[in-house]
Amino acid sequence: MKRNNTRRIIQWSLLWIVIITIALGWKYPVLGFSVPLVMLAGFIGSLFNGRYVCGNLCPRGAFFDRIMSVPSPQREIPRIFRNMVLRGVIFIGLMGFMTYRLLQNPSDIYHWGYVFWQMCVITTGIGIVLALIVHQRAWCSFCPIGTLQSAVGGGKNQLKIDSDA
Repeated sequence: MKRNNTRRIIQWSLLWIVIITIALGWKYPVLGFSVPLVMLAGFIGSLFNGRYVCGNLCPRGAFFDRIMSVPSPQREIPRIFRNMVLRGVIFIGLMGFMTYRLLQNPSDIYHWGYVFWQMCVITTGIGIVLALIVHQRAWCSFCPIGTLQSAVGGGKNQLKIDSDA
């Protein structure tokens, strides 16, 4: 019980990163740099503890658990979302698109912040739609950084998606 309470407190604290980044990143692109920081934290965390960051320290996961669990029908997540081929295609596609966009203006830090913000808006938007149709954590089952964490983490501490939001 104590672990779940601590997790809730941490998640309520972290979800504001996503909300503030999305709400203000278009005007203040530097906020977009929260995205690669979270990505880096997920990657570093995976070296030691698999997908622990996904389930406990990811700001977007916190947003989905704390906010989107309310309107979500919490249906079973389709198996195809967990398919490693699909996850690999999504990983390559989104990372390729992000790299392409970053290289359009590689010397402008504001452009980079805007690209990171844009990626956050697009992927969170997809996640919100899936949360409203399937399950609040449906996005997490094929999130590119979660896919990377699974690959690097060697199956340690796999993300358990349940209704204990």
